Amino acid sequence: MYISPQEMEHVSKLTPFARYEYFIKRVANFGEMYALRRDEEWLLAELDGHKLFPLWSAEDFASKNAYGDWVDYKPVSIELDVFNEEIIPLISSSEYLINVFSVNQTSGFVVTHEEFMRDLSEELEKYD
Repeated sequence: MYISPQEMEHVSKLTPFARYEYFIKRVANFGEMYALRRDEEWLLAELDGHKLFPLWSAEDFASKNAYGDWVDYKPVSIELDVFNEEIIPLISSSEYLINVFSVNQTSGFVVTHEEFMRDLSEELEKYD
């Protein structure tokens, strides 16, 4: 999915919660999200002693965060069924939180996997 430079700039300036809402709508509409991965290792961030699993709504947004300590990580598309079957069990069993749409490697909107799945399910119902 193409993201214009204007949209990139505009969305990046939104509040974390507004980026979260944007993310949920985009993922429900397009059926995929992006994370950063190096070989077989998912990128995990840390905040206040909690491990965070960062997610973005488009490859361009994820790529923009792959610098510094994260430079070796590459954006990976995750379709909704793969997310539900593989990623959610990993997040749940490891007690990770989900960091939605960080910008410049700073925290985005952080939620539990239950909150995330509830919000995404509610949005997906609008598309049925």
